[in-house]
Amino acid sequence: MRQFVRSGIMRTIFTVLSWIFVFLLVLFYFRVLMKGYFWMD
Repeated sequence: MRQFVRSGIMRTIFTVLSWIFVFLLVLFYFRVLMKGYFWMD
């Protein structure tokens, strides 16, 4: 039971980290996109 709880916590941490990584990636992409649009003006 203890092992199951530990693996569940690790899976949750991994999921949260992956979501944060995707969020930062999208944020950075939109920032570059907006900067590109500003440069085109």
